Amino acid sequence: MIFATVVSFIFILLISAKEPEDFISVDELLLTEKDLDRSSYDTLYALLYINASDYFIYKGTPTGFQYDLFKELEKSLQKTVIIDLESDPQLAYNAIFNRKYDIVAMDYAENPWIDFYLTHSLPHSATNGVLIENRKHIGDSSKSKIIHAPALFPMKIDESLLPYDCDWNVVYHQENGIEELVDMLLQDEIHYIACDYNEAITILPYYSELDITTTITGQKERVWTLKSNNDSINNEINDWLTDFIETSKYKRLTKRYLADNSPVIVQSFTQNMGKQISCFDNIIKREAEKYNFDWRFVASIIYQESKFIDGLVGRGGSYGLMQLMPVTASRFGVSQGSSAEQQIKGGIAYLNYLQKMFSEIKNPDERMKFIAAAYNSGPGHIKDAQRLCDKYNADRTSWDDVAHYLALKNKSQYVNDPVVKCGYYPGKHTLKYVNQVMGRYESYALLASLD
Repeated sequence: MIFATVVSFIFILLISAKEPEDFISVDELLLTEKDLDRSSYDTLYALLYINASDYFIYKGTPTGFQYDLFKELEKSLQKTVIIDLESDPQLAYNAIFNRKYDIVAMDYAENPWIDFYLTHSLPHSATNGVLIENRKHIGDSSKSKIIHAPALFPMKIDESLLPYDCDWNVVYHQENGIEELVDMLLQDEIHYIACDYNEAITILPYYSELDITTTITGQKERVWTLKSNNDSINNEINDWLTDFIETSKYKRLTKRYLADNSPVIVQSFTQNMGKQISCFDNIIKREAEKYNFDWRFVASIIYQESKFIDGLVGRGGSYGLMQLMPVTASRFGVSQGSSAEQQIKGGIAYLNYLQKMFSEIKNPDERMKFIAAAYNSGPGHIKDAQRLCDKYNADRTSWDDVAHYLALKNKSQYVNDPVVKCGYYPGKHTLKYVNQVMGRYESYALLASLD
């Protein structure tokens, strides 16, 4: 009894230590069984964290290792499995604790104080952590020995497995995911990335410059987090896993998604990408041409907003492929019930509205940066930064100059300046957004033709 009380207290402290926006209240954590029970005998509710190997679109069809596992579970148990998708690692991690779902499919670092409160399935697969380096630097012992691990990296790095026989430091990023770290690696801002092996073999076909150089963790068994008050359903799930992992169908799934040089991964992320960025390419091309947009820039915006996943709803109420806010969506003829085609049509019309606002910027590449920034922050904050450029004799048509003042809009000196009309804004988020959109646009331009 004393042990349980101590564990409870420590667990609440651990949860309470999160940043305010990620806080999980004790009330939410300790909801009654009646409040928590949203499942029926015929329906299971699952949350799937979007990991590169676990969910993606292949030839216009949702697929991926854990996505297909859920579909096999659905057929075998003869229950409807309603799958919610989550791309934000912190929100997916929070879902482990609030017990809203019957199954949460997300890997996270083991913690005995937290695991005491959770119910897990039997393992459905295994993985390990690997080190990714830029090929041109492999073997260069002069580079600083700092490994950068993405947000919520689920494994403990084993120092005895690291190369070069020297002391290493590990930086665990709070916000940057693997895609952001890959961008930094390509730009030589960092030199070593820790990555889940299953994810690594999925994303590396994009980047011939990068390679896996060594294993850096022990093996991690991958499990689902189950709702603790669903004893009968949980038993069914575990019985199914016990039987299914012995089948030839399971072996085909692992070969399809988790094997190095998997045909579906290679075709989906390399050969297919040379001709097609998404299943919406034809719609994007047609609508972008109406407004003289490079369709690959629009595709980069859509990927940034939704990863081409229809039906996503953002924290602030934005929705759809282009994550338009409700007021903007309504203005451009889009609602939550709109088709993917109508969402793209409305979103590109809004991009054209922004394009007209920044028509003074004659360089097309520069103008795309302004449009991307305004799409993310709203045009008012970009106009504020331009007015600050005017006041301090900078170039209002140069993105570098405007970005400098946008980043200062969280300082009272600039927030209270008479030329600033839209108030406080944490501009660094938008600078990161623009860099990611433009970097991906450049990649898309190499992969797909303009026509």
